[in-house]
Amino acid sequence: ELKLLARKLKINKNVKFLGVVMGKNLVNLYQTSDIFITASTVETEGLVILEAMACGLPIIGVNALAVPTIVKHNKNGFVATPHDEKELADFSVKLLENKNLRNKFGKESLKIVKKYSLDNIINELERIYQHLKK
Repeated sequence: ELKLLARKLKINKNVKFLGVVMGKNLVNLYQTSDIFITASTVETEGLVILEAMACGLPIIGVNALAVPTIVKHNKNGFVATPHDEKELADFSVKLLENKNLRNKFGKESLKIVKKYSLDNIINELERIYQHLKK
């Protein structure tokens, strides 16, 4: 269905449908990409966003679930209104046409994603447990 839509919109030469990608292939895909876009309003964890950020990508997401806590608007990406295709497209064009902005947001993604490292999460859980123990 999406492939048909891409053909209808005449963007099929610019869009690739890869199916499930895992492991080193996934890392390679992130590292060869310029931006990461998610329009999902149902994914609760945002793991794919963190993966993309760990690869230094600027992020475009929608104001739903975990996205606004991970993506800082105009800092490491853009947060769009859910179901606003024009806004998503405008943000995409803005990033794709401005390499300096992509680099700036990508560097910020690398800084922000460190907050979600296993060591930081363990330290935060220990802090919470110590507080509850009192």
